[in-house]
Amino acid sequence: MLIGERLDAIVISIIVVLNGVFGFVQEYKAEQAIEALRKLTALKAKVIRNGQEIEINSKELVPGDIILLETGSKVPADARLIQIAVFQVDEASLTGESVPSTKNYWLP
Repeated sequence: MLIGERLDAIVISIIVVLNGVFGFVQEYKAEQAIEALRKLTALKAKVIRNGQEIEINSKELVPGDIILLETGSKVPADARLIQIAVFQVDEASLTGESVPSTKNYWLP
């Protein structure tokens, strides 16, 4: 506009505003999709709480909850093993080992 090209300045301004609107809409949709994925992948845990077996979000675990693990379960938190038969854990994401490691329990 300062050099007298009024039409060019208006066209560029419109393009910049439209680009901003499209960018905002795309960012909003991406955030909504990520939030939906977080809700789908929330880790659940089977616990014994107050003498009843219930399923809760792993974020709601508190000291004193007894976690029930079955074949294929993900371990939702650090825990002390109370009773096990054969217990192996796939720690590949932590250690990089390709074979499950066997866990033992001991009484203090």
